[in-house]
Amino acid sequence: MRNLSRALLAAALCVCAANDGHGEEPIRFGFSMELTGPFAVVGKTGLLAFKIWEEDVNAEGGLLGRPAQLVYYDDQSNPTNVPGIYTRR
Repeated sequence: MRNLSRALLAAALCVCAANDGHGEEPIRFGFSMELTGPFAVVGKTGLLAFKIWEEDVNAEGGLLGRPAQLVYYDDQSNPTNVPGIYTRR
């Protein structure tokens, strides 16, 4: 019985520690999309699908209790722009 009490206490402490006030910070997903240039039709369609996913996830409470946030940049359908996008913070 004592071990069970200790295990429950430890679990409760872990839950409290996990909810340390950062629950409102979004989980960000960064990526490049071809929003202009010759592949813009494909990029805009893909972005619409990602936005639908983001809305659905956030409507159900987010991920791990935090909202999902898409952060995307136009790579202008130019592959040489992509590495610079992925090194941004």
